[in-house]
Amino acid sequence: MGKLLVITSHILSDLDEIATEMVYMFEGRVQYSNSIETLKRETNESKLNKAIATLIRQRELLESVTE
Repeated sequence: MGKLLVITSHILSDLDEIATEMVYMFEGRVQYSNSIETLKRETNESKLNKAIATLIRQRELLESVTE
């Protein structure tokens, strides 16, 4: 049986080593929920901090287009 441990951190290198799944929230809303490996593959990044930065840039670009 799997286990769930909720961790909040700004030290993404640590999370990259210990977590397998992640939820990214912005302004109280879930922006991304999936495995860390999937996020890295989808953003073409090898490090979690760079993958999240890419995710943020994509969200900002989408917001600027829809405004």
